[in-house]
Amino acid sequence: MIKRLSRLVAVMLLISGVSSVAAQELQVYYFPRPPLYIKAADGNPTGFLTEIAKLVLNETKVAYKLVEMPSARVEPSLKNRDYAVGLGWFKNPAREEWASFSEPVYQDLPNVVIVNKEKAGVLGAQTTMSGLMKSGLTLGVIDGFSYGAFADKAIADEKPKTEKVVGEQGTLVAMVARSRADYMILGLEEAGYLMENDPASAASLKVIKISDWPAGNFRYFMFSKVVDKTVIDKVNAAIAKVKTSENYKKLTDFSKYLK
Repeated sequence: MIKRLSRLVAVMLLISGVSSVAAQELQVYYFPRPPLYIKAADGNPTGFLTEIAKLVLNETKVAYKLVEMPSARVEPSLKNRDYAVGLGWFKNPAREEWASFSEPVYQDLPNVVIVNKEKAGVLGAQTTMSGLMKSGLTLGVIDGFSYGAFADKAIADEKPKTEKVVGEQGTLVAMVARSRADYMILGLEEAGYLMENDPASAASLKVIKISDWPAGNFRYFMFSKVVDKTVIDKVNAAIAKVKTSENYKKLTDFSKYLK
């Protein structure tokens, strides 16, 4: 009798645990980075990559909650095995040690340089990555950010002068405008949006192409290792479906910045 009760209790605990995990809400970490992630006037998260994430996650029927978190805290939280995912991160070998990645959810446009106009003459109408690194100008970077394999390797190899900031892209744009750093590297869609929506800073800045920049970086859902593979598989299936939709095409249409 005691053995039967013990088995019954064990089974009930197991069922309870499975139900708890099944009902667990996936925390989706984002941080302000227009136009990828934007905090609307009503406080709700939007931005083109946020809206894509909503389409994908709604398709999976997985319970989730969008949670604003500073970019510097996302990696430690996922390493700490939060039941969570970072939205739109780059994949690299170091991150793959403690995170699981989805299929690509978006591919950036090629990166460009935003440079202070007073220093733009050093670079000319366009530049190469090597020329940029050897220009003697100070690169503004966000501490802990990856800029993709091409830029990360160039920065590691050439070791240009850098000015690090703990913050977001808008902060860095303002720093370059005020000459606290000479230039920054970012996607063309980001550069176009920021120049369009921050005219005060844009008056002091110039966008310059990097002529040898390869195809744009891929962005992924970056999951904590505690998130089950079945959830990631659902997300991957949803990504494949959403990427063929008209909504996705509209959200990722940045043709006005390509002129």
